[in-house]
Amino acid sequence: MKKTPDEVRANRINKIHRHFKMLTIGSIFNKHPSGLACMFQRLVRLANADDDGWCQCVTCGEVRQWNELDAGHYVTRFNKATILDDRNCWPQCKNCNQWHGGSPALYRVFLVQKFGEEVVLELERTKFPKNHVWNRYELAEKKYDLEQEIKVHEKRLGIKSR
Repeated sequence: MKKTPDEVRANRINKIHRHFKMLTIGSIFNKHPSGLACMFQRLVRLANADDDGWCQCVTCGEVRQWNELDAGHYVTRFNKATILDDRNCWPQCKNCNQWHGGSPALYRVFLVQKFGEEVVLELERTKFPKNHVWNRYELAEKKYDLEQEIKVHEKRLGIKSR
């Protein structure tokens, strides 16, 4: 008998969760390229690209191919509370993200225009404390969801899945 989509999802999440039980939380986030941080950053760039793969830096406006940009975080990615928050991570050129420290003043202007002052203040408040705790099952669910969303955007852009 064929499994329902909910059963397929639950089975995959349980499989990921079993694997995550053997890893530290830090390695779940940072293990290249299958770590959640890398997957999330890939999704941010793919999701914000147009159908031809072009994407715009949110701080300076430079337009490049999605894979030539970074996914820059307004609140540093070292803060686990916001590392996977899609309001906090947007495409940035390498110049803005790496050489200009993320261009926080320009980034803040973009976020206020996109979401309003309240959301930006909420993100800024999550900077403290930096000890947000994720459980492995939450992370397994997040990984599954990221995998599915990435597949949708890779198909849209004609990119062969990893």
